[in-house]
Amino acid sequence: MTHQVTLSIPDKDYLFFMDMVKKLKLKIKADVEVSDNSPEFSLSKEQKDELELRLEEYFKNPNQGSEWKDVKNRLFPTRK
Repeated sequence: MTHQVTLSIPDKDYLFFMDMVKKLKLKIKADVEVSDNSPEFSLSKEQKDELELRLEEYFKNPNQGSEWKDVKNRLFPTRK
């Protein structure tokens, strides 16, 4: 199952978000360099391509999407 979520990030959270994206990209790169069979963390080529596509889409239209609180409410409707 695949879910695509687009979100708007408040300016105050932008640097944190970008730092997390950089860390994920570094982890993906390290995982590929170490081993494609790493049990710790691995993504398929399709998953990596999808992440790259979503990042490109975000940078093209950073104001398009949903606020994090709305995404959270859709993903976890019983939580307040």
